[in-house]
This record gives sequence, structure tokens and C-alpha cells, in this order.
Amino acid sequence: MKLADCYRDGIGVKPDFVNMMNMLTLAEDFGAINRVEDYFGELPADNELEFLTKWAKDEADRDAVLGALAVERGDTLQGIQMIQTAAEQESSLAILLSCSTNLNTIAKPGITKLIEASEKVPYAYKILGNIYSGEDFPGLKDEHLAAYYYQKADQHICLGKEGARWLLNYYRNGEDIHLSDKDLERLQVLANEEYQGSEDASEQLEDVDEVIEILDEDYVEEIEE
Repeated sequence: MKLADCYRDGIGVKPDFVNMMNMLTLAEDFGAINRVEDYFGELPADNELEFLTKWAKDEADRDAVLGALAVERGDTLQGIQMIQTAAEQESSLAILLSCSTNLNTIAKPGITKLIEASEKVPYAYKILGNIYSGEDFPGLKDEHLAAYYYQKADQHICLGKEGARWLLNYYRNGEDIHLSDKDLERLQVLANEEYQGSEDASEQLEDVDEVIEILDEDYVEEIEE
């Protein structure tokens, strides 16, 4: 949540709407907020995009949102021009939107653009992982590519809970993917799973049980209270 604030207001970093949203998604994954929308307060149902321009503190990001709003309202040419101009000014949001103004109906040319954009905007790795996982785009399913892009997203702190769960399931199904013990531990934390990779933890619990048996019964009750 604090990092979302930093990316929103440009505290120590350049204001960046995409990075703000990424941090909010992670905050939702780990229970800091119930929903990303809660961060913004009450979103008006009829003009969400226009409302979000107030939260895009970078001018190019704001132009990208306004461009998307223009496309939504039917002024496609002006909207695309605004998005392209904002992309030239290095707006992460505009760079993603220039790949496709509607990522829910992405086509192969848009995927090519996303791959090219991923070097500048690592959040594109997560989008590519989602595309190739087959959940939203069954016709484009390629689990090998999904694993590759989810791992790239993980390297850039863009993976999130669902991506971590997908990678763990892929690994557990015996697929060809290298994950170190540290990778597994981190992914299990990201997936909100209890880490199962260490025998030391169970040994430590046995030691605690032995100590409790030695302690005076009344003292144990006092501790519990």
C-alpha cells in the first residue's frame, strides 16, 4: 500500500499508474485491502475512466487514460492518437494500451507488441503469462510460454497470488521448469500457502513441545492467559 502511494504521488520514484495498480493488486492479494477499488473510494459506475484521471499524477499517464476514455466513447482515432503520443512520452500505461486498446480481446499483433513492450514495462510479462495460461484465451494456450512469462513477471515483482499458484501447479505436475528451494519457498508465500520445504520447522516445534512439558503446569496456564 505504501509503495502504491509512492508510485501514485512520485515519492522517490516517477509517478507511474501501472506500477501503482500492480502494488494495489499485491496489496489485495495479501489482505491489506479487500478490493483494489477500495483504494479509490466509491467509483462512479458511469465514468470510471474519467474518475481515474484524477489518480494519474503523471501527465502522460493521464493522457493515456483520457485516450482510452475517448476510444470507449467511440472517438477511436483521437483516442489512439492520444495513447500513442503518451506512449512516446514513456507512459507505462500508454505503452500497454498501444498494444491493444482492449486487452480482453487481444490479437496476435497485440501479443507481439506486448513482447516488445515487456522490456520497458515488466507488467506486460504478467499479461503474457495470463494470455498463454489459457484461462482467458483458450485458443492461445501454451503452458511452456506461460511458465516462461510468469517467471519473468516474478523476477520483476509482478506475479501475484494467482500467477504463483499457477507456477506451483505447473511444477508439481512434473513439467520442465527449474525452481530452487528458495524459489519454491517464495512462490508458496506468494500463493498464500504454508511452506512445506523445511524439516527444521517441525524439529523446532518438537523442541517447543519438550520445553512445555518441563514447565510447571500453572506457569503454562499463566502464559496461555
